[in-house]
Amino acid sequence: MAGNNLTFNPDQALGVAKSIKTKASNADTLIKQLQTEIHAVSGWWQGESQTAFVQQFDGLMPSFKELVLCVENISKNLTQIANIKQQAEQEMASKLRGK
Repeated sequence: MAGNNLTFNPDQALGVAKSIKTKASNADTLIKQLQTEIHAVSGWWQGESQTAFVQQFDGLMPSFKELVLCVENISKNLTQIANIKQQAEQEMASKLRGK
């Protein structure tokens, strides 16, 4: 089967997973900051339009939270893949050494 040369670097995968996890955390922080700013408009804006504005943002919160969870899960999945691949490589090497 020519062309099936597979390579995988667990250390690089773990580095990417860590970076993705950081981005999820940053996104969560940003969403919380946005929420604070959006709700703070009530200090200088009152009325039905202000209420609708805040409600519109609040209606998006479940989607924002889901986005953060999805990004966190991507990081977790990549970490698991790296660990599984690393363990499999070590087991294969051990078997080839006759241990």
